Amino acid sequence: MTEAKPEAKPWTWLVARSQPRREKWAAENLKNMGYECYMPMFGKLCRVDTSPVREIRPEFLFPGFIFVNSPLRQWHFLLGTFGIQRVYMQDETRPAWVNPKEIDRMKAMQDPSTGWIALPKQPVPLGLVKGQSARVSRIGHQFEGHVVIFEGLDAKGREKALLNFLGGKQRTLFDAGTLTPVAETQ
Repeated sequence: MTEAKPEAKPWTWLVARSQPRREKWAAENLKNMGYECYMPMFGKLCRVDTSPVREIRPEFLFPGFIFVNSPLRQWHFLLGTFGIQRVYMQDETRPAWVNPKEIDRMKAMQDPSTGWIALPKQPVPLGLVKGQSARVSRIGHQFEGHVVIFEGLDAKGREKALLNFLGGKQRTLFDAGTLTPVAETQ
């Protein structure tokens, strides 16, 4: 007589919130309990103290979030795990989960040498370079037709420019695609 194998429960990635700045501690506690955790990271360009020197440091892609691979119906253990603040829920009885294909996709984006996700580079708008004259070309924009000096992109992909306004040059942010290069006259 053969023994019946216990029915395998489906495992999936649950979403938990860690205590503030305690992601690593919470993940370590979950790993000690035998659960797989995933906290994607990326390299962020940061200033070193107050000097103009910059270096790339690891940052969490989703600060405070931990993806925990667990049986879907067994999630209450997360509530008693040191470092875990809460479990995100779909409704009152079911935890929120992430499709395993999405976790696999993020893992596939990781650089093998650092383990960080390589984020796509922000496109430079229409070939503009820092210091180049550009025109505010979005129809209906309050500064439509004004000429500005392009300064680059901010962290959110907005176009930074100097606008000659109110008797001086004012730093201004524009939505992506608002500026177009001004043809150089010879």
